[in-house]
Amino acid sequence: MKRQTKADLSLLGITIVWGASFTLMKEGIKDIPPYTFLAIRYFLGSLVLILFFRNRIRNLNLETLKYGFLIGLALACGSIFQILGLQYTTASKSGFITGLAVIFVPVIMAVLYKKLPGFKAAAGILASLLGLGLLTLNNNTGINGGDILTLFSSVFFAFQIIFVDKYGAKFDSLALTVTEMVVVALFSGILGIFFEGFKVVVTPTSVFSILFTAIFCSALAYWVQMEMQKYTTASHAAVIFLGEPVFSIIIAALFLGEAMTVKMALGAMLILLGMIAVEFSSQ
Repeated sequence: MKRQTKADLSLLGITIVWGASFTLMKEGIKDIPPYTFLAIRYFLGSLVLILFFRNRIRNLNLETLKYGFLIGLALACGSIFQILGLQYTTASKSGFITGLAVIFVPVIMAVLYKKLPGFKAAAGILASLLGLGLLTLNNNTGINGGDILTLFSSVFFAFQIIFVDKYGAKFDSLALTVTEMVVVALFSGILGIFFEGFKVVVTPTSVFSILFTAIFCSALAYWVQMEMQKYTTASHAAVIFLGEPVFSIIIAALFLGEAMTVKMALGAMLILLGMIAVEFSSQ
């Protein structure tokens, strides 16, 4: 098997895993409060990376900690809004709305650098916004509160993408990843102690959700991405990662019985097309 083919299949694997995370978190927070769930997930995930790559952790320095904290702060805010939103919206909708981070990146960059996005990116942004309306607006009750929280999460995830792009190449990627994951664990843990009493209800579902998201969706997924993405092209990786919200719908339908109306499906399709347009506008 060619190295690029192996890399593409590996990235497809973690994309499926990330798509499954929405269903797993949705189920997990039925037994474990959201802040506590995040704290345990990211603590275990960072612990796995430290145990397996302890030699690389020696590359930690004050500069890595500083920028790792910044990236981790964006990831923490995104993760917190996302998991809070999952309490009130479906796993499939959460997957697509979270994916709008790809759309918000050029918007934020345009504001920061006062440079308007190109035609393809602008068309992609408009298509995604229209899709968002079709996906989330309800004729009777308007937009769901969980959808709004998830939308906030996608903005913070966009900042995380921007920060990683700006600082990721300057420092050891593993040390930076561990730092940002520890930051998420600390912030979530503090919120869990103050607002939830850090209560954990141990059930087979909660244990499986925590372990799977910690080991596979966090530690293993980040490691595979770091190791394999360098063997494929940026365009290949971008298109593969766009499959995350699609897999979130499939897995949520299979395991949670979530269904989408024709209007919601059309909205999801417009969001996906918009994401593709934005990705290819930067190639």
